Amino acid sequence: MLKRTIGLLALTGALAAGPAAKANVIALVIDGSGSISASDFTTQKTSYINALNALITPNGQNSFGVWQFSSTVQQEFAITTISSAADLTNLTTAIGNMVQLGANTAIGDAITAASNALV
Repeated sequence: MLKRTIGLLALTGALAAGPAAKANVIALVIDGSGSISASDFTTQKTSYINALNALITPNGQNSFGVWQFSSTVQQEFAITTISSAADLTNLTTAIGNMVQLGANTAIGDAITAASNALV
């Protein structure tokens, strides 16, 4: 039986120091390159949405940003503090609405873009 693994890269950091700091700042860097089949890309999106809905409480303690990469990097969702159900819906809707970019795999550029947003 062939087993496929679809990965997720999450970078964490702090948006601010002191009392204004968020407990978790997470950058999701999602592979939208041509090496990912259309069905696996859909599986990725569905999995991220299900995990976020199951694990994230919209209490202002978590901030997320989402980037998709292929030959280029595209920010899909700016870093936003998830303080309400509407914020969580906006995050999961952005992921669900992603259109696969295709082409090559520029993961290094994606990591740089996400890392720069975290500092």
